[in-house]
Amino acid sequence: MVTPLDHRDPRVARRSDVMAAWRRDLKQEAPWAYKDIGPVVSGLHGGGVASPVAELRPLLTVKG
Repeated sequence: MVTPLDHRDPRVARRSDVMAAWRRDLKQEAPWAYKDIGPVVSGLHGGGVASPVAELRPLLTVKG
């Protein structure tokens, strides 16, 4: 079993290696880390695979 780490815990916050990994992982899940969906949808629509219905934009990302 893996227990999520609390980055606010002083014992965790003192570990620079753990905090660096936490920041790296946090950035990977940031909404701006994903490519623009427009070209993907256009390609699928142009190829007759799919039709666009709506465009959704992330407001936030929850990890954990």
